[in-house]
Amino acid sequence: MQLEESKAMPSRLSAELRPAGDSQPGIQLSEEQMVAIEHVRKGHNLFLTGCGGTGKSTVLREIIRQMTEILGEENVGVCAMTGVAAENVDGCTLHSLLGIGVPYERKDFRKMRNKSNSRRLQRLDLLIIDEVSMLSGEMLDYIDQELKEVRHSTEPFGGLQVVLSGDFYQLPPVRQSKVAKNAKAFNNLGYAFESNAWQSGALKVVDLAEVHRQRDSEFILALADLRRGEDTSRFQELLRQVRRQLPKPVDGIESTILYCHNISVDRHNLRKLQQIPSREVKFAAKDRIYPFGPKESEAKHEKALRAHSFWKNCRASSKLALKEGAQVMLLKNLSQTRGAYLINGSRGVVQGFADSGNPVVRFRNGQSKEVSTEEFTMKIPGIGACIRLQIPLALAWAVTVHKSQGMTLDRLKVNLDGTFDFGQAYGKLHWDFSSN
Repeated sequence: MQLEESKAMPSRLSAELRPAGDSQPGIQLSEEQMVAIEHVRKGHNLFLTGCGGTGKSTVLREIIRQMTEILGEENVGVCAMTGVAAENVDGCTLHSLLGIGVPYERKDFRKMRNKSNSRRLQRLDLLIIDEVSMLSGEMLDYIDQELKEVRHSTEPFGGLQVVLSGDFYQLPPVRQSKVAKNAKAFNNLGYAFESNAWQSGALKVVDLAEVHRQRDSEFILALADLRRGEDTSRFQELLRQVRRQLPKPVDGIESTILYCHNISVDRHNLRKLQQIPSREVKFAAKDRIYPFGPKESEAKHEKALRAHSFWKNCRASSKLALKEGAQVMLLKNLSQTRGAYLINGSRGVVQGFADSGNPVVRFRNGQSKEVSTEEFTMKIPGIGACIRLQIPLALAWAVTVHKSQGMTLDRLKVNLDGTFDFGQAYGKLHWDFSSN
């Protein structure tokens, strides 16, 4: 991987500020969504939850936008439990923000006391964590203890305001294969809501109920059954209704298959691409780093950026191979104009390649568009930014449930074989599609 270093951040990374309190143009928030935002503006700790399609991500992005304008970007820490989810909120992973790496022992959390880490954490006024279902109670308690130490405060989270977002009916914390009996070991046990920190944090709870993405009432009710593990006869009946051979699409855009494992996705996509006889065109990403901080910290920050997990987990791959006729999906929002939506997850088929070399894609809404390079960015507070420049497309005959986070997919074949964790089946089925 070739990395370029730059001392100045590109202007496109600087958000255009709008008056605090006004929602972003084009976004209409419901009353319950506004309640969540008001809690944060009043300084309350918040747990934002709700089933798929209720707009958690929309609300979270609006909270980030408004609070960044009020407090300043350096004073708002935005993170998630995985790199894919972090990209969706323009943040970094929680491990990166805290500076702890992958913890194996209790003492690993003491890395938060390191000079650069503690300085960054002392500066924060608000910490936002998405995908909180994957944050263990054990980890949250250790974070709470270290924040109190670093920020010299006995208040919950060291006096830091926190916003936790997620759905505990979805993926749980990653469990250790064998729980160590050593008292010094970190085992990632329990759910976040089982922690002492959760109880002492006095979080306001907003459970979003109004579904915005799904329009099939029976499908919504069946998903609610699956989500809660209650009375699944309705869900079983719906499965019987939709279990059928899908007709060949007249627009040439095939359904995406959701798998549990990367190896299944890679094999399927490669096999389908190889079956197309047309010329293969390859696109190599350009990767750049932008270290922050004083001159004396530059070398250390450069090293951290080059080794960051972003490069492995970025939605946009370092190498992309396409052919005319390839099934693809967008990895970025390009247009949110009513009637002309081109958003993260929009499906299409490659029609050919423009004189510039960029692919031309015909999307499901009928638009044909030349797709050019976009930025995929992860900012690590106090360290710098990792940026990948790549065509925002991925092969879409198949995709993993993990990689599909935050996408709106409307043509799906769901493969439940290999489901290996709690919440994974529900996680596969809550996207924007109906029983039709």
